[in-house]
Amino acid sequence: PTSGNFSSIDELGKYVVLDHEDHGRTLLLFEDIENVEEWSQSNLHYSFNLKGVLVKNMKMVGGRVCAIKNCNFAHIIYREEKDFHSLFVVTKDEIGFHLEPGRIYSTTVAGVELRIWQQQKMIYALTG
Repeated sequence: PTSGNFSSIDELGKYVVLDHEDHGRTLLLFEDIENVEEWSQSNLHYSFNLKGVLVKNMKMVGGRVCAIKNCNFAHIIYREEKDFHSLFVVTKDEIGFHLEPGRIYSTTVAGVELRIWQQQKMIYALTG
């Protein structure tokens, strides 16, 4: 383990799902995002993109910065028909444990399915 804000994938999952359930349904809290790279640079001071992210038939609704433990995550809301999904993005240096790049980890927290993966220097966590 390395130093960071989370001890395991289970701990990260618990916090992400709590945040998803806290304001993942309140669309008023989210701002429109035209360009995710520009938005992330100006709001989080690092840039990421969503190329290759597992959101197939989902439409981006908006995003915000969420403080979870001691780090700021991008929290992007997607809609798929009537369901809403949360995508959380943070730099890998913030989490504190190793993920194998390219591997998708699946877990269920409080009945919420969660997929977590590393893509380049970013960690992604997607509900549903």
